[in-house]
Amino acid sequence: MLQQASLRLPDRAPVDSWSDAEVLLQAQTREDVRLACSAQHIRDFHWQVQFQNQHWTQVLVPALVTFYIGPDREPHWILINGQNGHTSGEKHANFDRAALTSAGILGVGGVLIVLATVLALLPLGSGVDALGFIALVLGGIIALAAIFPVAVAYNFNRNAPPDAGKRGALG
Repeated sequence: MLQQASLRLPDRAPVDSWSDAEVLLQAQTREDVRLACSAQHIRDFHWQVQFQNQHWTQVLVPALVTFYIGPDREPHWILINGQNGHTSGEKHANFDRAALTSAGILGVGGVLIVLATVLALLPLGSGVDALGFIALVLGGIIALAAIFPVAVAYNFNRNAPPDAGKRGALG
């Protein structure tokens, strides 16, 4: 799994990269001020700062590595950025669990449909027939809803980025 690890090294001189760092520092300061005063927006943010004797060091970003056991009984590694919480790695919805959930929902809908059929066949009166019709409609709606867990799992796995295991969470 270490062959997919990412490492970032500086490729610009400190003097050249200061202009970008200053803009990011100002944006972060503006956001910190906005949060400190519990405002939704800040208008006319100004700062006048003089930086002297800049000393550049390399910062090690804290990273956490964990894994989960997938339906294939193999570990799938996840890298978590300790500063911002971004994750990278193989993230898949468990299709087996979604299918089991769909089967349970379909079973409940099927039981209601069978109950409605039994109530409709018994000569118990119009009140029971109405109850049977309500159970039939409710059972049909629940049975149709059984497709949602499988559809959500399929959509999640289909929309996962193609390089989910190759992108770094440290960026």
